Amino acid sequence: MQDFPDEWTKLKKLENGDVKEVTDRMRLFFMGNALVTGIVKRIADELDSLK
Repeated sequence: MQDFPDEWTKLKKLENGDVKEVTDRMRLFFMGNALVTGIVKRIADELDSLK
């Protein structure tokens, strides 16, 4: 929905190199604070075409 691959936020790498599954609450936090670059690019391209 936000232009990210499936399971994009499912895992995280800890400082010691271990990989851990992320809680649903933290995944929602990540997505709520994400900049969806694909959508931003489409908006910019559309605005650029109006010149």
